[in-house]
Amino acid sequence: MTNQIHQWAHMPVPPALACTHETTAQQILARVGLPCAFKPSTHIGWLRSSARGDGDGKPRKALVARSLEELPSLLTLVKSRTDSFLAQRYVGGGEERIYSYHAYLDANGEPLGEFVGRKIRTYPMEAGVSTYLELVKEPLLLGLGRPFDLGIHLRLSAGARSRRTSPAERWSLPAYDRYDDEVDPEAVADVVVRMDDPRRPALRSRLSCG
Repeated sequence: MTNQIHQWAHMPVPPALACTHETTAQQILARVGLPCAFKPSTHIGWLRSSARGDGDGKPRKALVARSLEELPSLLTLVKSRTDSFLAQRYVGGGEERIYSYHAYLDANGEPLGEFVGRKIRTYPMEAGVSTYLELVKEPLLLGLGRPFDLGIHLRLSAGARSRRTSPAERWSLPAYDRYDDEVDPEAVADVVVRMDDPRRPALRSRLSCG
């Protein structure tokens, strides 16, 4: 699902390499570069192992190598605790900029529920365990084939979107324009609420009242 969103929205993805015990530091350096984050394929047992932190005893879901000297030692540490892990170029910035997709599946792989969250607080601050997660609206999920009991689309015209989007967030406007063109959420959703003027929302519903 994450890869579908990245490809559809033409979002840049940091270079990564799926690793095993056979992966060398030279391969990671050539494919991923520095700084590099090591993330286990599963966190089962990870936070109880010696590989969970960088010596301060704090639980980290990833370890970051920032130099050529750190890379081999951290790689050896990660290999001692897991057989499968990901090496990915580390992108600095606040943890609150990280959005995560979560899904619960039944025994047949069918989704029982899903949500998108944004980190508000982690411990420790870098690559730590989430201690507070805010649920966020993510309309890009609407057109990706997931079954929904009810689809509600809050519609903003392109002009209203442009007027209300802050300069720091204007990079997101082309993705929403493409979403309108390619997904046509007004045709997909059961209920559409037109929000160009939030004081006077207009409602359109395809649901039967009978």
